[in-house]
Amino acid sequence: MKHFSSSKIAAILAIASMAALYGCENESSSSSESLTCPSDAPLCGGVCCPYECNNNECAFPGGSTTPDPKTEDDCTKNGQTFCSGKCVSTQSDPMHCGDCTTICAGEEVCQDGKCVFGCGNGLTLVGNGLCVDTNSDSEHCGADNIACGDSMYCNNGQCQCMDKHYDCDGNADNGCESAIKCEYLCEEGKKTCGLNFCCAENESCCGSTCCAEGTTCCSGTTCIDLQSDPHHCGSCKEECKASEKCDAGKCVDNSKACDTEGQMACWGACIDVMSDAKNCGRCDHICDEGLVCKAGECTLNCSDGQIVCSIDKVSQCVDAQSDPLHCGDCSTQCAPNQMCTQYENAETGEKITGCKLT
Repeated sequence: MKHFSSSKIAAILAIASMAALYGCENESSSSSESLTCPSDAPLCGGVCCPYECNNNECAFPGGSTTPDPKTEDDCTKNGQTFCSGKCVSTQSDPMHCGDCTTICAGEEVCQDGKCVFGCGNGLTLVGNGLCVDTNSDSEHCGADNIACGDSMYCNNGQCQCMDKHYDCDGNADNGCESAIKCEYLCEEGKKTCGLNFCCAENESCCGSTCCAEGTTCCSGTTCIDLQSDPHHCGSCKEECKASEKCDAGKCVDNSKACDTEGQMACWGACIDVMSDAKNCGRCDHICDEGLVCKAGECTLNCSDGQIVCSIDKVSQCVDAQSDPLHCGDCSTQCAPNQMCTQYENAETGEKITGCKLT
């Protein structure tokens, strides 16, 4: 797995790196040889350029590797109008009906650029008086009525990338985030998992990490072996019973008696449920952060000599050998002229904790 910084991407766009990525040769290596570039990335200023060539320099949209999706050209290409820095559909938007300034009143909706009552055939009423074609409206795309991300438009109810914009990380929230074709972002033998992030060919993308071969990305963030994980057995959502284990992607019975006192069989293993914070008192009972498992109960991790008492409905560790408000136990409170201390029982010689006059 290899991560690329913005400076690294800039370096990729330099002559030598771009030449390597596109299978080109550097002109400086031989005065008698010239660059050979693919048709979609012609020669520009000594490099293979997948974008416009201005003054013999390869130019990216917005002057950087990240395009600006809200330009007038972007809007026009997708049948929308550029209003106050965003693309809007003046044929259906009640806040920009017919033009950027007309707002429909009351229960009116915008249909074919005019404020009317009710939606026409093929249109769906969404939001506040908005009639949209969910097959083409980028703010209400498809049956799920979703908003397409930056640099995307709605085509036949599906969000797609605008021209020369690419979705390299598979994250719908940031749309088509790259102005560079995904296959050009990573070195040979790697595949892109998003801008500045590459995985080996035999790995799979999983959020900000790469899953090794044989594992599966679950919840978009965690790599799981579905063949052996009892919490994700065969699929990300399949969990085995505590008396079962995951074998070859299937939950199979694995109940057995544990010989040691205090242990319980959990997913094929004998667990000390008296002290295991992930299986406290029973299988899969996880103690909250900051708590430990003692005698099968989740509790505070108090020092020796301290006990857990509820003070103002909050569990706290107190020194029951010296605290006059919790002397010997949580409920004993010494009088103002007394102190909490340890002393010997005159008859038995046993050390006890109690309140004594100061």
